[in-house]
Amino acid sequence: MEQPGGPIPAFSTVYIERPPLEKQAKEAIEQPGCLLRIKGSRKMGKTSLILQLKTHAIGLGYRVVHLDFRRVDSSILTDLNSFLRWLCKSLTYQLKLEDELDDYWDEDIGGKISCTSYLYDSILERLETPLILVLCEIDRLFEHQQIYQDFLPLLRSWYEEAKQEETAQKLRLVLTHSTEIYVPLKINQSPFNVGFVLKLPPLNLEQTQALVRCYGFSSRLTETLAKQLYEWVNGHPYLTQLALHHLAKEIEANPDNPEDKLAHILEESATPSGIYSDHLRGCLAYLQQSRELATAFKYVVEIDDPILLDPILTYQLESLGLVKTISNQVVCSCKLYREYFKNYELDIQNQHPLTNYLRALRSENQTLKQLSETDELTGLANRRWFNRTIQEEWQRLGNQGKFISLILVDIDHFKLYNDLYGHPAGDVCLQKVAKTLEECVNGSTDLVCRYGGEEFAILLPRSNNQSAMQVAQRIQEQIKALKINVENPKVICFPENILTVSIGVATIIPSPQFNWLELIEAADQALYKSKKTGRNRITVSEAFNSLNE
Repeated sequence: MEQPGGPIPAFSTVYIERPPLEKQAKEAIEQPGCLLRIKGSRKMGKTSLILQLKTHAIGLGYRVVHLDFRRVDSSILTDLNSFLRWLCKSLTYQLKLEDELDDYWDEDIGGKISCTSYLYDSILERLETPLILVLCEIDRLFEHQQIYQDFLPLLRSWYEEAKQEETAQKLRLVLTHSTEIYVPLKINQSPFNVGFVLKLPPLNLEQTQALVRCYGFSSRLTETLAKQLYEWVNGHPYLTQLALHHLAKEIEANPDNPEDKLAHILEESATPSGIYSDHLRGCLAYLQQSRELATAFKYVVEIDDPILLDPILTYQLESLGLVKTISNQVVCSCKLYREYFKNYELDIQNQHPLTNYLRALRSENQTLKQLSETDELTGLANRRWFNRTIQEEWQRLGNQGKFISLILVDIDHFKLYNDLYGHPAGDVCLQKVAKTLEECVNGSTDLVCRYGGEEFAILLPRSNNQSAMQVAQRIQEQIKALKINVENPKVICFPENILTVSIGVATIIPSPQFNWLELIEAADQALYKSKKTGRNRITVSEAFNSLNE
């Protein structure tokens, strides 16, 4: 077999499907005017999946144009008109059509209208079948604001127009990218919050075994080798295949003890001279471009337990495939990366005597940072952490057109409870409520924090009104189930002599019309209404009803 590295042909015996991705992608491009977005870190198989799609499309009689933005000359990416003309010319060239661009291009009406007119009237009108337009590595455009701020909304407009125009329905867009989308676009202009999204996962153990079988190993040996590989590279398709390629070559020369041979290959692979040296040097070079990113990943490889990172850094490292997320924390994605970058750090330590001191200083700073963002009594995030998180989620979910919900929870008559039983009992009560709130949320990105005094805030990214209401009801029931008793003949304001909570809920899709402070205000007003109308109840804000319908 050839040395792994490039895309895998559609009918190759070493292409391993990851159900239901292939089926979903093929079904998506059959929909009129579809927009399909395929995301995955480097070497995860995006181009191989595209080849599967192209073969399927050609089998249906569709026309296909495949454009890779890594191949666009830098000079073209300095001017929108030049870029759009390049796009039109490329379409014409690959479809082998007569070039009529100059007949359609009109500087007075601008490049976007000229490009759209040419696409619809000169290209789509002349095609008898749908056109699959594949735009690969679109994240290269994120470095060129003068291009993406007009081109990305143009893609969105083509997708929207297909809902009404029959000609536009012939166009089926397929976008691939490696990094998360952080370009500032209005919700109704971004192509990244519409259509269908597929994220390429690593191979699971069963799929790793299927890939091992492609190399002709026995069933018994397949299970052993697959387990070794899976534990080392965590199902990364390219890294798995490269190890099998080298193992097959060694066995061809000497068929004895294949398990030992693979163990030796993997042990050496975390060194600068191992089989993954080119791939690892590429990761290292990328990390060295950003001191902040490199420092963050150093923390990850040096600490075995999951750790919390800034969300932007988390997305960047996840896009590289270097980390995987567990709840809202990250760990190194595989043993290979941990061992390689640990060894790299050891070399640095030998060369620089101050490294240990600097590492200890960074660790101390990290501890201080965590303390500054954590409530000492309950262990929850504090208001500082909450404010930073809600701003980040507001931006991210706004780009994606997704809901965000906020729940504010206030312990009813808590001052009176403190007066009756004293502050130590009040502290225990706050700790019990905090623990219960954490148990009531179920999303990996949900955040529970102590907002102040006896008030708590719960941030629910990607949760609509209905989902948020379910969480609020669960909170109300579970707090009652704690049966924190308030028994005093002089006190009649506690129903059933147990502690209760009042709750306010607000939901919105972030947009430039509003800011995150208005979401807090809406939830606070809903909480105030719950307390004013008798406490021990839930109120849902109506402030954004017209937007949430």
